[in-house]
Amino acid sequence: MVRPDITIQHARPTWRAWRTWATTDPALAGLSWDRFRHQLRHGPPGRQDELLTALVRIARSDRDAVTAIAACLVPGLRARIAAHAPGLPADDAWGEAVAGLCAAIAAVDLSVGFVASRLLDIVKRHLQRAVKGEVAWRGQVLEVPERAGPERVDEPSGALILSMAARAGVISGPDAWLLHATFIVGHSVGFAAGQLEVSYETAKKRRQRAGERWGGWWSPDHPVAAAKGGGHGQLRRA
Repeated sequence: MVRPDITIQHARPTWRAWRTWATTDPALAGLSWDRFRHQLRHGPPGRQDELLTALVRIARSDRDAVTAIAACLVPGLRARIAAHAPGLPADDAWGEAVAGLCAAIAAVDLSVGFVASRLLDIVKRHLQRAVKGEVAWRGQVLEVPERAGPERVDEPSGALILSMAARAGVISGPDAWLLHATFIVGHSVGFAAGQLEVSYETAKKRRQRAGERWGGWWSPDHPVAAAKGGGHGQLRRA
């Protein structure tokens, strides 16, 4: 499987698209894509800033240029992912980074220099928000939703069952998060291990043990489940 950063790094605009861009902005005049990349890597800082600023201007009206900018910024994007989203699966992390880059392209002030640094700073904040949202459950017990009205008869969700099990002491708060993240939300065990700061094998074993306790506790034969009139022997998505 090809790594997403490698795919992005080797992306290049079509000849027709580049020709249009090079005739649209004076900073790109007379440059091929390869020559543009060379100057962006090895030219003086002022020229680098001029070239990237031109491409950002174009990307605001031509979304194909977003991929070109991402290709130019792969080293910086990779560094921000490693520093601020190390636990996210690679595809998720790069998807979030590119989404952050799109937001940055629309928001960055082009009248100020150091465009690359300011783009990447917005990407960093986007990654931080994404990770914060993903780990909101970490170390916490899920809140039980309010009781539904008498006109509603719903099956309890996986999140509700997890909350009840954690409140009953059947599983810990972190294990409730682990089961929720992997079984209900659909994250990988590797991602969850990174957020819990444990090894993959540890997370895998914890998930198996906690899943068995949770499933057994909510099985129809368990006294608590039987008193509730039934239950679920298998994990289910909310």
